[in-house]
Amino acid sequence: MKQNSEQKERILMIIPTMPFPLRANGVALRYFPLIRHLSISYSVDIIIMDDKSEFVQKPDELTQYCRRICIISNPDVGKVSKSRKFLRRVKVILPWNPPIHFVVHFRDYLLERIKEFTFGIHYHGLIWASAHYSGHLSAILKLISVDTFIMDWVDSPSLAIKRGFFSFPILFQKYEYWRAILWEARGIRKSTVSIYISPTDASSVPFRMTPGSKRCVIPNGISCEDYTHSINEKIQSPNLGFLGNMSYGPNIEAVHWLYEKVFLPLRSEVPNLSLYVIGRNPVESIRELVKTEGVILTGEVDDIWPYVNAIDVFVFPVWKGIGLKNKVLEAMYAKKPVVTTPVGNEGIDAVPGRDLLVCNSSESFRHEVLRLLVSADERAAMGYRGHVFVSEKFSWDRILRGFEALISDNEQSGSYGHGIQLSLNPPANEREQQTAQSNEAYR
Repeated sequence: MKQNSEQKERILMIIPTMPFPLRANGVALRYFPLIRHLSISYSVDIIIMDDKSEFVQKPDELTQYCRRICIISNPDVGKVSKSRKFLRRVKVILPWNPPIHFVVHFRDYLLERIKEFTFGIHYHGLIWASAHYSGHLSAILKLISVDTFIMDWVDSPSLAIKRGFFSFPILFQKYEYWRAILWEARGIRKSTVSIYISPTDASSVPFRMTPGSKRCVIPNGISCEDYTHSINEKIQSPNLGFLGNMSYGPNIEAVHWLYEKVFLPLRSEVPNLSLYVIGRNPVESIRELVKTEGVILTGEVDDIWPYVNAIDVFVFPVWKGIGLKNKVLEAMYAKKPVVTTPVGNEGIDAVPGRDLLVCNSSESFRHEVLRLLVSADERAAMGYRGHVFVSEKFSWDRILRGFEALISDNEQSGSYGHGIQLSLNPPANEREQQTAQSNEAYR
């Protein structure tokens, strides 16, 4: 894979954590396929900003696709006094600084390591995928010689704050949201093009704040090379399922809502109904649910597919999430019927009633779930339609060509990636722009 790497143009990627193994986290789901694809045409360098440890192992599966990997950790982890932490927090709430959750405190060390790693190298493209570390973006960009700067926000930081993704007092949340909008707009203006995972995220910052700047929507693809048709025979029908990392706030909230508003009421109508929560790192409140008969918590499993294939109906009552819900895509790919919320369908944009079901209340959730539980034919039909939709729209081949087109031809406007509409060029009226995005962005 590294043959003739010196003759290839160079790409630098700056990401927030180790992008391997594939399902380790959202970063790996998005960037391992991208790294693997770009390494065919480019020589790829990676800077990983990992707060946890400077001695993170670099797996062979990743290094075979990369020319060089640099891991930068915070040297102050566990060494900062309470008084120093307090002074830092006072400083970062000043209006001209980034939102408090997006500030990196080890600035000098960070800049020194990046300068050392990139010194004397000219990059054809820089893909910045570390919004959390963008507090010093201007200083970092001065250190890197690059033609095309792609800012991959993935999820919009300002939208996350607006939707209460972080716990703030209400007045401070409004202040943080205001700061986030200003900060995100500055990042958009600095980039050659900004990428988001969904039209909703891409629309969070008003277009009037970034005149002339380009924004695109590139979702995650569906990574199912390891898919098998095997079924865990221990899982008996009838059952409901939830799939996701169970230390993630919106998932925790969704499972509690599913348990209280759907599972418990339906137990009286569907004898022996079970609820399977499939996901790693369950927090204590989730572990407590297994005290109820019929609730099964798998924890981390070596192969998710035998569990997914054994579920009758997947229920994703996600109310606060942002971005694209990868686990919804995986359930649909496995030909399982999905019932979710409008937020759960954001970025996926499946057709409600055809590819999945979208509900807004506990009553509608119970009605639709019960209807699917009693009709094997309807479950199979919706599962098949969802599989076709996901396979066609979220093919990594199409999506990766979109990424590469942005790198190789940044002067292009309109569409990228062989017919995938990615460019978001706002109409003069922003209300018209929002409607246009909903109808046109990424088909």
